[in-house]
Amino acid sequence: MGDPANAVSLVKSTGGKKLLRACGKIIEALLNPAPCSHPCLAQRWATALSVYAEGCREVQDGLAIAKLGSSLDILSGGGMGKGILAMLLHQTGAKAKDVIVKLPQPLTFENVVARIYKYGRSQFLHGNHVDPMMRFTDEREYATFLARGALRESVLRWSKYTGDDADKAFQTM
Repeated sequence: MGDPANAVSLVKSTGGKKLLRACGKIIEALLNPAPCSHPCLAQRWATALSVYAEGCREVQDGLAIAKLGSSLDILSGGGMGKGILAMLLHQTGAKAKDVIVKLPQPLTFENVVARIYKYGRSQFLHGNHVDPMMRFTDEREYATFLARGALRESVLRWSKYTGDDADKAFQTM
């Protein structure tokens, strides 16, 4: 485990105080949902975070991509790849055809989401990828990066959100 002093320094240098406050609000909402205006979204975010953490700890790449893709699906409120893509595009201000991976071959947002969700997560969970040697290394890296960013952006937006406590709210907030 890293040095706690370095972690505190990192939090201070990356604007982490806002992130810590937003996460604190999520914890408050989970412990005492009554006064919270968006308890369902707090639960959704916390569940997506938990599944993300499981995906990060997973040893087997196929299971990891299933968990990381599921984290994105939970956070976006469903809609499968389309819901995930809508959330990521809204959060980043990007377009579906924008290239986000340059090497070894250019991949757009929609290509990456399809590789994570449709060809990774869904194919693995539905038993279409049964080769235990099948690699999901790239998809795992993409999913880890995108889910981490989406979780961070979602909790920050949730902490100031005034709209409905609706399942798909993270797609548009």
